[in-house]
Amino acid sequence: MVAARKVKTRYACRSSALAALYWHFDGFKTPYILLDTCYGVTGEFINCHSSFRRLLLWRSALSYPRNLGLAAGHFARRPPALHSHHHLRNLPLPWPPGHEPGEIEDPRVHAIAQAARQLDEFRTGWLNPPAEDIGIVISPKIVEKRTLTNLYNALGCYRAQFKGKQYSPTAWQATPHAIIISLDEIETLDSIHTSLDHAALDAYGWPHALSDEQILERLLSLNLQRAAA
Repeated sequence: MVAARKVKTRYACRSSALAALYWHFDGFKTPYILLDTCYGVTGEFINCHSSFRRLLLWRSALSYPRNLGLAAGHFARRPPALHSHHHLRNLPLPWPPGHEPGEIEDPRVHAIAQAARQLDEFRTGWLNPPAEDIGIVISPKIVEKRTLTNLYNALGCYRAQFKGKQYSPTAWQATPHAIIISLDEIETLDSIHTSLDHAALDAYGWPHALSDEQILERLLSLNLQRAAA
């Protein structure tokens, strides 16, 4: 790969041995410095620097948009973050900009806000158990394992293997998630998320049984309608 040959050679000349060894990580963080190094290259692999999943795309012309980084080699690094100003600004909300009703004015907004408050309350309480319970009711080591990543891994397991299916009352205890969250708690979390999903779909006036692909199709259609207006 051209980037691997040119960029690696450039970083190998640095005084820092770590910089030479981990040249591909530095290339991700500062894509602009590769402009002169890769001059003359007819294409590039690009990757959104804050996408949740790594997806490499080939572009036939070399360019450096602000929110894209060149995949200069290895692309497995720390999990990125989702930023509202990067990812969410092009998703159409149920109401056109400037016409959003308030929670008191519209019951659909109230339903979304209520479900969101329930979700925040649940997650905050689960992540931060009472201090007097730590070491007595719950082990400090278990508290350390209570992260949002582990919480939603547990929810994914529940939805894939348990929800809507026949299982024994002790089946959840056999999963690695049982040490951090009980079956009753994960069912509560699933119920809150379902309520929030339904409230959002109601705001759009869409049925609850839409697949992810159908939702994306409708969002794209709505976006195009508003852009043409």
